[in-house]
Formats: sequence, structure tokens, C-alpha cells
Amino acid sequence: MRNLFLSLVLIASQVANAQLLPAVDKWECQSTARAGLIWDAEEWKATGFKHSERFTLIPEGDSISVSSVASAMGVELLGVNCTQDNDEKRTFCLSRWVAASFAFDPKVGRGAIAFILGAASGDDDYRDSVDITPFECVKVPI
Repeated sequence: MRNLFLSLVLIASQVANAQLLPAVDKWECQSTARAGLIWDAEEWKATGFKHSERFTLIPEGDSISVSSVASAMGVELLGVNCTQDNDEKRTFCLSRWVAASFAFDPKVGRGAIAFILGAASGDDDYRDSVDITPFECVKVPI
């Protein structure tokens, strides 16, 4: 009888703990456009770029995991730093190695990734494109 009682207590505590765990979702995202500037004939020219980026953002607490942000940006995890707007719960990240930035608002499921390093070079031989890619996400259960 004592073993039955202990078994019931253990099962009840596991059920109670399972109900206390929050449901975990992930964000499935896709780019909606991509545009920017290219350096051509010693001047910046506006252009559109092909876009088909798809990526997953993984929540981590009230924010987004830094590793999933680095993956979405296509950069190394080392050097990516994120912060959050405490009021709105928006996530902002920077990659200090390639001057890339990331912004995401979970309330609307939208954000953008931008690369600006190409504009920072003083040498015309190393100037490159500057671009921004807005994206939209939907929340799906893991």
C-alpha cells in the first residue's frame, strides 16, 4: 500500500510539473524583399537583390537565442551581441565582425537584417554592396 501511495505521489508531481512548463514555440521566417546600394563606376546605385532567405528563430526567455540570430544573419556566432527593448520585447543584435545588424519584434512577427560594412571602406577596390532584408515570421510549436 505504501508503494502504491508513493507511486501516486510521484505521478501527481510529474503531471503538475508538466502543466507548469510553458509551451515552447519557434519562429519560422522568410525574407519579403531585399534592396540596397552597389558601388559602381565610383558612385552608389540603388538596386534590388534576389531574396529567398528562410530561417528559424528560437526563443530564449523573452528574447531570441543568439545562435539562431547568427544563423539567420549568416555570420559566425562569435562577435554577435544582442540586447532587448524591455518595454516592447524587441530584440536588436549586431555582428561586430561584418557590421551586420538584426532587429525583430515578436508582437508583429517582423524584422530586418542589414549589412553596412561595404560603405565603410575608403578604398574603392574594397567597396561592396550595402543591403537590407526585411522578413516576416510565423510562430509554430516545436
